[in-house]
Amino acid sequence: MILKYKIQLIGLDGGASKIRAWIVEPGSDGFKLQGQAIEKQYASHPDFDREFSPVPIPRQLAEMKCEPIPVSSQEKQQGQAILETILEAVLEITSGQRGPWIIGLGFPGLKTSDKKGIAALVNGPRMPTLACDIELELKKNQIDLATPIHALGSDADYCGLGEEKGKDGHFTGVKNAYYLGGGTGVADALKLHGQVLPFDQIKDWMAKTWELTSNGLSFEKVLSARGIQEQYARETQTPIRELTNQNFFISRILEKAQAGEPEALNVCTLVGENLGLLLFERLETIFCGWQNRFQFINPNRPPLQSRHEYQGTFLKRFVIGQRLGTALADDENSRCIRDKMVLTFDHLIEHSTHRELAENYTLRMEKLLTTSSLRDAPVLGAAIDAWTNYRSQTHAY
Repeated sequence: MILKYKIQLIGLDGGASKIRAWIVEPGSDGFKLQGQAIEKQYASHPDFDREFSPVPIPRQLAEMKCEPIPVSSQEKQQGQAILETILEAVLEITSGQRGPWIIGLGFPGLKTSDKKGIAALVNGPRMPTLACDIELELKKNQIDLATPIHALGSDADYCGLGEEKGKDGHFTGVKNAYYLGGGTGVADALKLHGQVLPFDQIKDWMAKTWELTSNGLSFEKVLSARGIQEQYARETQTPIRELTNQNFFISRILEKAQAGEPEALNVCTLVGENLGLLLFERLETIFCGWQNRFQFINPNRPPLQSRHEYQGTFLKRFVIGQRLGTALADDENSRCIRDKMVLTFDHLIEHSTHRELAENYTLRMEKLLTTSSLRDAPVLGAAIDAWTNYRSQTHAY
């Protein structure tokens, strides 16, 4: 196939609240972000419902095998607003430039069987034909694609790929590492034995953070930036919309905690304790298999296997990214979270029945933990995945 113009590559990171787009340049020295990012908030769309209430996740999971998935009228309206916001971002970033284009798109949630749509999403509407809908709208707007969107990737897996391949990524230089991103939701990524592993590949023995609960409380509702804001709203009995309108997010909560406000300190204690619990579980599950430490949001989820091929592996790095990582990078104001996290983690290590864990990790949490400033890791990951797939299909540059 002879192309008249150079193929260009776009990475899209679709979060639960916004879409972020970059043009990405492949090269012999790696993938680089070009120009300026385009970011669009779904809430800026006139038909976006700020009070949208998702279908309960157990029902979404139960309906995943339905054909077609019974998407409600409210979900369709919310999904259309998201689709048109994504289209707006792509049209803006391609404006004045020639294609053809390759698009990589990461999006949260469980995917449809063909990987082209969203079958279940904790914080948003189900969109079972999202990739095809995007392609159709781009065609209407005369945006030439070199190849169809091959799949909706996991924004979490793309975080790992970006941390591995991106400049200043924190998966480089280490063989075994775990990544937790906290934004509107939570994202997990894992690197073992030098390979970034898609979480869907290890789902038989390790659960995603959003699937897990402790003492009846979802980890996503405690460790995501949105969840932390919700916890503060509950503590202070303040409507979350009011906090949002005041730009009162995680950094402000940490400032309040540093100043000694009891409600903010309670939230930070909750976050630190649950972060310590989760990181210990990750370390424990990788080293010796699932120990039934937590419960699942979906009571019908198949039980995790207690044995896997990576047992005996020690994690050497914990990477905290997205808005949660940015907050924890503020050493002074995040101390209330860090101290409780370390205390919880060290207590679990000290009382672990697995002697090797205690020998390798006692009093080492602060050395294991790092925060990532690579905000656009999932954008890079999406672009890298799309480019790799295209090359494997065409062998063309």
